[in-house]
Amino acid sequence: MFHVSGQIDILCQEFKNISIKVLPHKTSTSALAILIEKHNRIFLFCDKIEKLFSFIALMQVVWNTFIICSLGFIIIIVSTALNVL
Repeated sequence: MFHVSGQIDILCQEFKNISIKVLPHKTSTSALAILIEKHNRIFLFCDKIEKLFSFIALMQVVWNTFIICSLGFIIIIVSTALNVL
């Protein structure tokens, strides 16, 4: 997440300095197109990170549910085994 934040800060600085940074052989349109393309790549990267974190959160919920159910099963088995003895 820090990487995305840093990339957004860099992109904002480039947008602020676009008039200074435009080289004589480049037009401002091509410089804007490059910055827009960078923005789109950052946006797609954020979407991929969001999907990954959502998947990780889902796996944690499923795994924790499995562990809780397994512990409950073990407790029931142990308590019935102690009552039999």
